Amino acid sequence: MTLSDVSAEIKDFIQRQTKLSLIISGILIFFVLSAVIIALAYASHGTKKRIQAPYDSTFVAVDEFLAPNAPSIVQDYYYSRQKDGQWDSEDEARWFTSVDQSLLKDLEAQNQHLAETITGAAP
Repeated sequence: MTLSDVSAEIKDFIQRQTKLSLIISGILIFFVLSAVIIALAYASHGTKKRIQAPYDSTFVAVDEFLAPNAPSIVQDYYYSRQKDGQWDSEDEARWFTSVDQSLLKDLEAQNQHLAETITGAAP
């Protein structure tokens, strides 16, 4: 099908369906005009100078911080602490927990059980 065949089909459709052709043409013109008006509105809106409110990054606590109620939280829970560039042996002993294979296997089993519980009877 060539371009001249397509244009002949369109002319034939317009002659046969004059009312429908006018409705379709009107809708297309409406959409094009709406798009132009919206584009002009956004273009003119973008040139306005915007005033930004000053931003104060200072944090002011309203209430006292509460530690989460969880069994794994130690009594001397830190809300924040000064971080040094490196850990010394005391920091390592206090904060780092060595992981052995039995703990990893136990965690894997718990995760597998959780995944099976979530998926349930899903195929």
